[in-house]
Amino acid sequence: MHRLSRNNTLISLCVSVLFFVFGASAVHAETVGIVQMLVQDSSGNVYEGIPASLYDSSGNYLQYGTTNASGYVNYFSVDDGSYSIQLRPGQASSCSNCGLFENEDIAITVDSASAPFNDALGTTLQSLTNYTLVQATRYVTVTVVDQNSTVVAGLYVYGWTDNGDYVYGTTNSAGEYQFAVAEDNTATWDIGAYPSNGGYTSDYEYDVSLASTGETAVALSVIAADSTVTFNFLDANGAAFTIPTDIYSSVYCYDTDTYLVSFSETVTAGASSAEIEVVSGYTYQCNMWIDGYASSGATVTVADTTGATANITVLERNAQIQFQYLNSAGDVITDLNDFYAYASSMKDANGVDNYADYAYEQGSAGEATLDVVDGYTYAVSGYFTNTTETGAIQIASTTYMNAYQSVEVVADKDEIQVVQITLEESDATIKVTLRNSSGKAPNYGYVSAWQESAETDGSWGTYVGESTNSSGVATLNVVSGGSYHIYAYTDDSYTAGSIPPPEQIVTPVSGETVEVTMQSLESDFTLTVTTSIRETTASTSSAEYTYCYAYNPSLGAHTYTEVQNDSGTLSLVTGTSWYVGCMAYEGDDFYWAFDQKYTPDPEKSKGTLALELDSAGAYYPETSYTFSATSANTITLPDGVSTLTVPANAIASSGNVTIIVKTGTGYSVNDSSFPVSVYEFTALDDTGNVVTDFSSNLTLNLYYDESLLDELDLTEEDLLGSFYNDTTSQWEAPSSSSIDTEKNIITISLSHFSLYGGVTDRKVSAEPSSPLALTVKKIKAQQAVIDWKKPEGKVKTYRVEVRKFGKAKTVKKYKGIKKTEKRITKLKADTKYQVRVKACNAKGCSNFTDWKSFTTK
Repeated sequence: MHRLSRNNTLISLCVSVLFFVFGASAVHAETVGIVQMLVQDSSGNVYEGIPASLYDSSGNYLQYGTTNASGYVNYFSVDDGSYSIQLRPGQASSCSNCGLFENEDIAITVDSASAPFNDALGTTLQSLTNYTLVQATRYVTVTVVDQNSTVVAGLYVYGWTDNGDYVYGTTNSAGEYQFAVAEDNTATWDIGAYPSNGGYTSDYEYDVSLASTGETAVALSVIAADSTVTFNFLDANGAAFTIPTDIYSSVYCYDTDTYLVSFSETVTAGASSAEIEVVSGYTYQCNMWIDGYASSGATVTVADTTGATANITVLERNAQIQFQYLNSAGDVITDLNDFYAYASSMKDANGVDNYADYAYEQGSAGEATLDVVDGYTYAVSGYFTNTTETGAIQIASTTYMNAYQSVEVVADKDEIQVVQITLEESDATIKVTLRNSSGKAPNYGYVSAWQESAETDGSWGTYVGESTNSSGVATLNVVSGGSYHIYAYTDDSYTAGSIPPPEQIVTPVSGETVEVTMQSLESDFTLTVTTSIRETTASTSSAEYTYCYAYNPSLGAHTYTEVQNDSGTLSLVTGTSWYVGCMAYEGDDFYWAFDQKYTPDPEKSKGTLALELDSAGAYYPETSYTFSATSANTITLPDGVSTLTVPANAIASSGNVTIIVKTGTGYSVNDSSFPVSVYEFTALDDTGNVVTDFSSNLTLNLYYDESLLDELDLTEEDLLGSFYNDTTSQWEAPSSSSIDTEKNIITISLSHFSLYGGVTDRKVSAEPSSPLALTVKKIKAQQAVIDWKKPEGKVKTYRVEVRKFGKAKTVKKYKGIKKTEKRITKLKADTKYQVRVKACNAKGCSNFTDWKSFTTK
């Protein structure tokens, strides 16, 4: 073995391909028992661990192999015919030097007639001409260092693209991993590094654009562990708990400040405690996995390198949930065995959020019994294990559709709780022929269908999806009786110059196949969208995730782009108008720029659009509540405070009624009608039909966060309960609305469901003054904590800048800070820095404070 540096001249890799057969002498006359390939470079060096898979002439995978210590890879029982060996040096996980060699697909012909019997081997032997590879001229060098700028060897490095490219390897003694990239590869790459056995955090870079030739350098930085947490295991009575023999268990900790630092450790059987490596200066949420048991978890602050101690309580599963799959007749499907049932904890017996328990069980005869903890609330569901990609499973002559449904239940040790999920039966198919923008079958394509009709009992609705085959065709099993929206994308759908195929709507008929052809559109216009958060005029870069989208009602087309550094590009077509919007998420905060109409100039090929995102409060995904229509019910909304009261028989249904609640989107925003705490409601009867009118009014008690109003410069007294009129795109007053400013509750009387929220005029005040009393404390080798006092005026967020002492270039920027304190990490030891901070609100930002100096240890 020798190290291949990016500074080496190009080296040819000569791959000698030698085929022979092992095995018993009684081999079928048309079979060559084992094909063996020798991989070596022009100097005779061999490389262990290079993946080399065997495919037939139709592109179907047959066998997987890797080169051994002598450079050979073996395939067993290969019949006569044409094949391809896919040699992938860039996926050699144990070889840090192999990635620089180009991938190759080697066409071979196996012919038993030309493979004479080899007495020494006891079988036939076929040899083929050697194959020569060359070192790549376009490649990526990934360098990984720790917080002290010391290179880190032995870390796993990966890289992948949306087009299916994938590389995988380890850093060498110089902290480097290199991999080849084809000259015609135009995709952006996601590249990351993580430890094989603890000791370091992970790091990654998204959407890396590569140089058109030569080297692209990617620098990743991880943090080495410098402290420990010792966990003592206790039972429910507080006594020491010993991990049983032959039981797997592990502990896992992640920091609750940035969610970027995490560590895990396997626990030894027979132990009553465990130690896990961590980085000091963080607060961690730690959980324990232990087969057959649940655990309480622990929150622990690791102040310094001396470490910390915490207790984890191990709980016996002392209750049961019976899971059943039913057919349309309401009977258990006794022929169904290929599935798992699972229960994921949501809350503990005291109603506190707890996600530390996950029980699962292989099903049999349509049923499974799950052992759980008494008093805990679980989300219970199941999934098929022997299915088509779309999630359907065929039993005898019936094809059952996977039910994307989760049911919440509280475990009770005195009574087995029964969860039943009814499976729909497929009676029709949708055959989709997919083409890329060039009119050819894509290298990779995916087709999905979403049924219009809603499902009851918390179901997500009927969804199916399938990858296309080599001919670009996907066949979906569906249920007739409703219309399906068909969506698709190909490997070029989100690349420059291409748009995903326009949506199509079909209505399958029982016993028939609907055939659809879909093709990606060729773009002739590029729109660059720049984003900012309106309340602060700040960058969206501080958000965890920001994306912009465009849709065209007349074409039925849509596309999107992820936003990086406050900018993203959308591929459009001229001759028609598009609607463009953006969304951003930061923790539980949700920001949104309402759709704006944009018409590309047909005389140009490029355009720009600046969008400001407004705070839309907390974001809550879809939550379902099911109860009897004949009884009065009050449900608590996802914020844990707001409630909706439904009188008995207010919603027409012969059985149960389901109410679906989620954060409202799709409404207009302006200064004269600015909404907060917006929810979208949908009511379904027991057959899944939407109920639009009520026999008596419902009562919504809507909570609003007064601190959010302050941050947005909104006045509580002017807040009005309102609903959104989709026809007029205006917020309107309901028949009855009131506000309790002491309890921060808006009470609204509802005669129908829509978007509901509080709406007020936005009162824009002056920008705040500069923060006061900036201080640096808790200074360590690689980090420090700064704090300051709130200035006069309303403040939405703060911004912090850091630079090396006396240097003009800023080395770190932090935006969207809501507290008067910030931890600065990934600093260099024994280095002098300067820091400053400013305050922002809806009107603008203050001046920065004076620079404050400090020196790391």
